[in-house]
Amino acid sequence: MNRNESSIMVFVIVFLVVFLVMAIVMVVSIWKIFERAGRPGWAAIVPVYNHMVMPENEQYSRYKLNRKGTFELKQPGGNHCWRMWSGSVVTWAGKVVPCCFDKDAMHSMGELSTDSFNEIWHSRNYKAFRNSILLNRQGIDICRNCSEGANVWK
Repeated sequence: MNRNESSIMVFVIVFLVVFLVMAIVMVVSIWKIFERAGRPGWAAIVPVYNHMVMPENEQYSRYKLNRKGTFELKQPGGNHCWRMWSGSVVTWAGKVVPCCFDKDAMHSMGELSTDSFNEIWHSRNYKAFRNSILLNRQGIDICRNCSEGANVWK
């Protein structure tokens, strides 16, 4: 093995050791955070589990368990939503949707490929959607599971 190859080998070994140490420090840190939060430490290293489980501390959950054993919003919002007048979401395909709860763009207000954002924002379609929020928010599928306007930190 020549000098150049041995220096590359040393670099690779040092890099792998540093990477391994950093990974161990990260896992131990997350493990400790989970334990401090009253959760099992192992849950920190199981993919998806640590992101998809409902918070055990009722204070941090938007939902409560009802008598049927299913979850419901702690405080369903009324017929209002400030987001309708403060922002919207543009999908990867250029569709403008009212909010992030419209994951499948079922309530597209328009497309940026054909209209400007300003035209879409002030369109009859968008105004009608905003009006429907004020009249019957729970009648709109994407709004039924939304806690906008509710005090979820009680």
